[in-house]
Amino acid sequence: MKIYLLRKSITDLKNPIVRTEYETSASTVREFVTEMVNKNYAARRVKDSLADCIAVALTEFEDGGYYVVNTTRDIKYSALDQDLEMHENDEVVLIKLKYLRGIIW
Repeated sequence: MKIYLLRKSITDLKNPIVRTEYETSASTVREFVTEMVNKNYAARRVKDSLADCIAVALTEFEDGGYYVVNTTRDIKYSALDQDLEMHENDEVVLIKLKYLRGIIW
């Protein structure tokens, strides 16, 4: 199915939101995240193994490090085993939460 991934750019003021076409066959959030890691891993190799990258991405989702939101249907997915209620041409955004690191005195 064809969906669109939305990415916000803080540097491009003329086109602050970039809409990228994405093909997916995932039926759950776990499958969607795994599929995205597989595609990104193939495009840009890193020193860690693919299995490690998938494990980190899934753990980060479970810990609330980022959200997967279907903006077309106004659905925020909250569990890895939750069904993706996506239809053709839906818009999906991954929202990464920024954490501040501090020192405890």
